[in-house]
Amino acid sequence: MQIQPGSVAFTLLLGFLAAVPYSGIDINLPALAATGATLGVSPSEVGLTMSAFMLSLAVAPLLYGPVSDRFGRKPVVAFGIALFVVASLGCAAAQSLPELLICRFVQGIGAASTATTFAIIRDLFRRNDRARQDYQCHGRHQRGDGDRADRGCCAADAGRLAADLRDPG
Repeated sequence: MQIQPGSVAFTLLLGFLAAVPYSGIDINLPALAATGATLGVSPSEVGLTMSAFMLSLAVAPLLYGPVSDRFGRKPVVAFGIALFVVASLGCAAAQSLPELLICRFVQGIGAASTATTFAIIRDLFRRNDRARQDYQCHGRHQRGDGDRADRGCCAADAGRLAADLRDPG
């Protein structure tokens, strides 16, 4: 089954892909103290999990870009999301801080694959449509506008955006 680029489903898909890195951050922050207590370490030590995630989230797109140009966007995103899910399960099962740090690092590598959404948008949409799609799926997140739910995904605006994409005039 193929999703058409101008459809609401495609816009939702891009929005959910854009939300993956934010979910890796927003879900972890409130649990730092409880995680520290469970693992028997201080919350400040557990804070290193954020550093591990952010480091891999920043570096991995440097690898994903050329790989997605060579092998295509879809396999790279699918690999990254699968890696994110497996690493998330590893985080849930971690029994020590070093295990958790490794899993968070791998989780960031998986989440970074969603940076290819910019390339997907560039590949599929005309310039004016790209600007709208970029703003809807990423613009608010980068500027920090809105609350946590708004940063989480752009699905609330998907209907209007899909209509705009279908009607280029």
